[in-house]
Amino acid sequence: MKLLIEEDYFNKVLDLIHKHELLKQDRKAIKIYQRAYLYHYLYSKGMTLQEIGRLFKRNHATVMNGLKVYRHMMDTNNKGFEFAVIKIANELKLDNIFEDPLVLDIHEALSLDDPKKCRNILKMLFKSLTGVSYKKIHNLIK
Repeated sequence: MKLLIEEDYFNKVLDLIHKHELLKQDRKAIKIYQRAYLYHYLYSKGMTLQEIGRLFKRNHATVMNGLKVYRHMMDTNNKGFEFAVIKIANELKLDNIFEDPLVLDIHEALSLDDPKKCRNILKMLFKSLTGVSYKKIHNLIK
């Protein structure tokens, strides 16, 4: 079967596998989600379950389960999944499957070193979610 993936993208996937340490036997949710995302990406580009398994040092059944995890996370619109794989998706420069600006704002806030900027982003998010300014709620609670 001819792969539908350019060599540059394939090399980028290999780099991401190593950068995010996805070959390790790690069952943390973030690693499971990142592997599942890459399984789906490679499978959608024509790689077989066995080929993907060899790439990740896993068997084909593990890859099948990862594809199931991917579908479930996408069907349930799981924010934890989105947060875990957004970096990989952006590094691959794929179409942004996470169109929810809230996820991007939260990611930005969590990656900031400046607590004041982080607080401002969180206040903005609070207002966009509730429709009420944080200051107004804060004054009511006092």
